[in-house]
Amino acid sequence: MKTKSTSSIAILAALSVFTAALSCGGKTKTNLAPSPLTNAQTDSDRILLQLENIEDGLTILLSEGADQRQSRKRGKVSPASILSDAKANSLLARMPSLVSKKGDKTSFAFRPRSAPAPRTATKVSHAFPPPPSSALAPSVSGKLEVTRFSPEGEVPLAPQLSVSFSQPMVAITSHDDSVKKVPVTISPQPAGKWRWIGTKTLLFDPDVRFPMATEYQVNVAKGVKSANGDVLAESTSFRFATPALQMKSQYPSTGVHGLTPIIFVAFDQRIEPSAVLARMALLSNGDSRKLRMATQEEVAGDKIVNALVVAAKKRDNGTRWLSVTPD
Repeated sequence: MKTKSTSSIAILAALSVFTAALSCGGKTKTNLAPSPLTNAQTDSDRILLQLENIEDGLTILLSEGADQRQSRKRGKVSPASILSDAKANSLLARMPSLVSKKGDKTSFAFRPRSAPAPRTATKVSHAFPPPPSSALAPSVSGKLEVTRFSPEGEVPLAPQLSVSFSQPMVAITSHDDSVKKVPVTISPQPAGKWRWIGTKTLLFDPDVRFPMATEYQVNVAKGVKSANGDVLAESTSFRFATPALQMKSQYPSTGVHGLTPIIFVAFDQRIEPSAVLARMALLSNGDSRKLRMATQEEVAGDKIVNALVVAAKKRDNGTRWLSVTPD
């Protein structure tokens, strides 16, 4: 098929002649005479077909068409003129002067330097699991002894107790099995748990910390055996003590008061009020007066003591003070 730049879709005028024949299922072998040329057609647009070559159905022949150029409307440009240097300078003079600020000039934000590529380590080839060995366990030189312990002496706080030995004392096993029987005793024994750090150091962790105002005695009994079978030849004992109870403040301290004053006393650590009351006494001209706990109504009736109690409850949850009155 020949085309030219302005060729268009051509459909034979005789299509209507053989369409009816095709709809009946038959074919016609009669040659289709060329249709007369129209004004828009030329010899190159004429197509001659044999009906015997046409299959059943509707056939459409297409040819290339001409591009349709789209017309675009351009907006009108407003008339403009170039400003003179004098007018341009007058406009620039009306602008505020530029003032440099901190941060106007910044260096380029380079990304962090890449980490060096990892280097291949030395490869060591061994059989796994290793073959069975007949070698004996390494011998431990020296006798079994306690190498170090803490705390010792007067200490402000005692968060835990530790005792270390010169030889392994337990086998590497589960934690529950290793603390079923420990070679160290504490007197008095506070609430807490024992645990091993490795095989040579034994720790005791109290539930909070070692109670205050208490002296503790720690003992490692003679004859304790290590995991290697060596025996502790001599017992080891040491002591440590936490600070005793001290009074921080009291009211009243001076002045003249009534016959039944409300006495407020605050301490530096938690107390058992009934135990402290048993050791308190009010002296008057050499005579001892018995004291009792002040009631809430009595405390509320004294503005100063009531304010001290409210502040103490906020500060230490009400466990380091007590208020008493003469019985």
